[in-house]
Amino acid sequence: MPALYMEKDLSHDIYFRSYLDTYISRDVRELTEIGNELSFRKFIVSVASRTGEQLNYTALANDALISVPTAVRWLSILVTSGLVYLLEPYMNSELKRITNLPKIIFMDTGLAAYLAGYTSARELQLGSNSGYYLETFIISKIIKAYNARVITPNLYYYRDKEKNEIDLIFYKNNKLYSLEIKKLLFLKKK
Repeated sequence: MPALYMEKDLSHDIYFRSYLDTYISRDVRELTEIGNELSFRKFIVSVASRTGEQLNYTALANDALISVPTAVRWLSILVTSGLVYLLEPYMNSELKRITNLPKIIFMDTGLAAYLAGYTSARELQLGSNSGYYLETFIISKIIKAYNARVITPNLYYYRDKEKNEIDLIFYKNNKLYSLEIKKLLFLKKK
Protein backbone atom coordinates (compact mmCIF):
# COMPACT_ATOMS: atom_id res chain seq x y z
CA MET A 1 0.00 0.00 0.00
CA PRO A 2 2.21 2.83 -1.27
CA ALA A 3 0.00 5.60 0.15
CA LEU A 4 0.64 4.34 3.69
CA TYR A 5 4.40 4.64 3.18
CA MET A 6 4.42 7.93 1.32
CA GLU A 7 1.99 9.85 3.51
CA LYS A 8 3.24 9.56 7.09
CA ASP A 9 0.23 11.40 8.53
CA LEU A 10 -2.34 9.16 6.84
CA SER A 11 -4.53 7.38 9.36
CA HIS A 12 -4.34 3.60 9.03
CA ASP A 13 -7.96 3.41 10.15
CA ILE A 14 -9.19 5.76 7.42
CA TYR A 15 -6.99 4.11 4.80
CA PHE A 16 -8.06 0.53 5.50
CA ARG A 17 -11.72 1.48 5.94
CA SER A 18 -11.63 3.19 2.52
CA TYR A 19 -9.82 0.20 1.04
CA LEU A 20 -12.50 -2.15 2.35
CA ASP A 21 -15.33 0.13 1.15
CA THR A 22 -13.81 0.25 -2.33
CA TYR A 23 -13.24 -3.51 -2.36
CA ILE A 24 -16.86 -4.23 -1.46
CA SER A 25 -18.45 -1.56 -3.61
CA ARG A 26 -16.36 -2.15 -6.73
CA ASP A 27 -14.62 -5.52 -6.83
CA VAL A 28 -17.12 -7.74 -5.03
CA ARG A 29 -20.16 -6.29 -6.77
CA GLU A 30 -18.48 -7.06 -10.12
CA LEU A 31 -18.15 -10.72 -9.11
CA THR A 32 -21.52 -11.33 -7.48
CA GLU A 33 -24.44 -9.92 -5.55
CA ILE A 34 -23.61 -10.29 -1.85
CA GLY A 35 -26.99 -9.26 -0.49
CA ASN A 36 -26.32 -8.35 3.14
CA GLU A 37 -23.28 -6.07 3.13
CA LEU A 38 -23.03 -5.97 6.94
CA SER A 39 -22.86 -9.77 7.13
CA PHE A 40 -20.26 -9.77 4.35
CA ARG A 41 -18.12 -7.33 6.35
CA LYS A 42 -18.43 -9.57 9.43
CA PHE A 43 -17.44 -12.50 7.25
CA ILE A 44 -14.29 -10.73 6.01
CA VAL A 45 -13.36 -9.86 9.61
CA SER A 46 -13.84 -13.50 10.60
CA VAL A 47 -11.63 -14.72 7.73
CA ALA A 48 -8.94 -12.13 8.54
CA SER A 49 -9.01 -13.11 12.21
CA ARG A 50 -8.41 -16.74 11.24
CA THR A 51 -5.49 -16.20 8.87
CA GLY A 52 -2.94 -19.00 9.18
CA GLU A 53 -5.53 -21.38 10.63
CA GLN A 54 -7.26 -24.34 9.04
CA LEU A 55 -10.46 -23.46 7.23
CA ASN A 56 -13.66 -23.96 9.24
CA TYR A 57 -16.74 -22.94 7.25
CA THR A 58 -19.07 -23.46 10.20
CA ALA A 59 -17.13 -21.03 12.40
CA LEU A 60 -16.99 -18.44 9.61
CA ALA A 61 -20.73 -18.80 8.99
CA ASN A 62 -21.56 -18.52 12.70
CA ASP A 63 -19.48 -15.33 13.06
CA ALA A 64 -21.28 -13.63 10.18
CA LEU A 65 -24.72 -15.08 11.00
CA ILE A 66 -24.97 -16.71 7.58
CA SER A 67 -25.45 -20.24 6.29
CA VAL A 68 -22.51 -22.54 5.57
CA PRO A 69 -23.29 -22.58 1.80
CA THR A 70 -23.17 -18.76 1.85
CA ALA A 71 -19.81 -18.89 3.66
CA VAL A 72 -18.51 -21.27 0.99
CA ARG A 73 -19.69 -18.91 -1.77
CA TRP A 74 -18.31 -15.79 -0.07
CA LEU A 75 -14.92 -17.38 0.59
CA SER A 76 -14.81 -18.29 -3.09
CA ILE A 77 -15.26 -14.57 -3.85
CA LEU A 78 -12.36 -13.66 -1.56
CA VAL A 79 -10.16 -16.28 -3.26
CA THR A 80 -11.20 -15.26 -6.79
CA SER A 81 -10.50 -11.59 -6.04
CA GLY A 82 -7.03 -12.44 -4.68
CA LEU A 83 -7.67 -11.31 -1.11
CA VAL A 84 -7.35 -14.86 0.25
CA TYR A 85 -5.26 -17.87 -0.77
CA LEU A 86 -6.13 -21.37 0.38
CA LEU A 87 -2.96 -23.32 1.19
CA GLU A 88 -3.77 -26.96 0.60
CA PRO A 89 -2.46 -29.75 2.84
CA TYR A 90 0.22 -32.05 1.45
CA MET A 91 -0.84 -35.67 1.25
CA ASN A 92 0.50 -38.69 -0.57
CA SER A 93 -2.85 -39.32 -2.19
CA GLU A 94 -5.04 -36.91 -4.11
CA LEU A 95 -8.13 -38.43 -2.45
CA LYS A 96 -6.77 -37.71 1.04
CA ARG A 97 -5.93 -34.13 0.00
CA ILE A 98 -9.58 -33.53 -0.86
CA THR A 99 -10.75 -34.63 2.61
CA ASN A 100 -8.30 -32.44 4.57
CA LEU A 101 -8.72 -28.75 5.24
CA PRO A 102 -6.72 -25.96 3.63
CA LYS A 103 -5.26 -23.10 5.65
CA ILE A 104 -6.49 -19.55 5.21
CA ILE A 105 -3.80 -17.16 3.98
CA PHE A 106 -5.03 -13.56 3.96
CA MET A 107 -2.84 -11.99 1.27
CA ASP A 108 -2.62 -8.53 2.88
CA THR A 109 -1.50 -8.98 6.48
CA GLY A 110 -1.81 -5.26 7.21
CA LEU A 111 -5.47 -5.33 6.22
CA ALA A 112 -5.97 -8.63 8.09
CA ALA A 113 -4.50 -7.16 11.29
CA TYR A 114 -6.65 -4.04 10.91
CA LEU A 115 -9.81 -6.12 10.40
CA ALA A 116 -8.94 -8.32 13.40
CA GLY A 117 -8.81 -5.20 15.56
CA TYR A 118 -5.07 -4.72 16.10
CA THR A 119 -4.36 -1.01 16.47
CA SER A 120 -0.55 -1.13 16.34
CA ALA A 121 2.30 -3.35 15.23
CA ARG A 122 3.35 -3.75 18.87
CA GLU A 123 -0.12 -4.93 19.90
CA LEU A 124 -0.05 -7.53 17.10
CA GLN A 125 3.50 -8.60 17.98
CA LEU A 126 2.48 -9.31 21.58
CA GLY A 127 -0.85 -10.91 20.64
CA SER A 128 -1.56 -14.61 20.89
CA ASN A 129 -2.09 -14.88 17.12
CA SER A 130 1.14 -13.13 16.13
CA GLY A 131 2.70 -16.39 14.96
CA TYR A 132 -0.17 -16.91 12.52
CA TYR A 133 0.30 -13.39 11.14
CA LEU A 134 4.06 -13.90 10.71
CA GLU A 135 3.43 -17.22 8.94
CA THR A 136 0.78 -15.57 6.74
CA PHE A 137 3.10 -12.66 5.90
CA ILE A 138 5.94 -14.92 4.77
CA ILE A 139 3.73 -17.35 2.85
CA SER A 140 1.87 -14.49 1.12
CA LYS A 141 5.20 -12.94 0.04
CA ILE A 142 6.28 -16.27 -1.45
CA ILE A 143 2.95 -16.65 -3.27
CA LYS A 144 3.23 -13.08 -4.61
CA ALA A 145 6.76 -13.82 -5.86
CA TYR A 146 5.43 -16.83 -7.80
CA ASN A 147 2.52 -14.78 -9.14
CA ALA A 148 4.86 -11.99 -10.30
CA ARG A 149 6.69 -14.57 -12.42
CA VAL A 150 3.34 -16.00 -13.65
CA ILE A 151 4.12 -19.38 -12.09
CA THR A 152 1.48 -21.42 -10.31
CA PRO A 153 2.92 -22.18 -6.88
CA ASN A 154 3.20 -25.82 -5.85
CA LEU A 155 2.93 -24.99 -2.16
CA TYR A 156 1.42 -27.01 0.66
CA TYR A 157 1.51 -27.44 4.40
CA TYR A 158 1.54 -30.65 6.39
CA ARG A 159 -0.21 -31.62 9.63
CA ASP A 160 -0.38 -35.11 11.08
CA LYS A 161 -2.94 -36.65 13.45
CA GLU A 162 -0.96 -35.44 16.49
CA LYS A 163 -1.06 -31.87 15.08
CA ASN A 164 2.68 -31.79 14.30
CA GLU A 165 3.02 -29.35 11.45
CA ILE A 166 5.34 -28.20 8.68
CA ASP A 167 4.35 -24.64 7.81
CA LEU A 168 5.22 -24.71 4.12
CA ILE A 169 6.22 -27.40 1.65
CA PHE A 170 7.56 -26.59 -1.81
CA TYR A 171 7.09 -29.37 -4.36
CA LYS A 172 9.44 -29.05 -7.32
CA ASN A 173 10.94 -31.60 -9.71
CA ASN A 174 9.47 -34.48 -7.70
CA LYS A 175 11.23 -33.25 -4.55
CA LEU A 176 9.83 -31.79 -1.37
CA TYR A 177 11.43 -28.82 0.40
CA SER A 178 10.11 -27.78 3.79
CA LEU A 179 10.09 -24.43 5.55
CA GLU A 180 9.30 -23.94 9.22
CA ILE A 181 8.36 -20.41 10.29
CA LYS A 182 8.90 -19.44 13.93
CA LYS A 183 8.42 -16.21 15.80
CA LEU A 184 11.15 -15.44 18.30
CA LEU A 185 10.42 -13.35 21.34
CA PHE A 186 13.20 -11.26 22.82
CA LEU A 187 12.69 -9.89 26.29
CA LYS A 188 14.62 -6.90 27.56
CA LYS A 189 16.38 -7.22 30.89
CA LYS A 190 15.48 -4.57 33.43
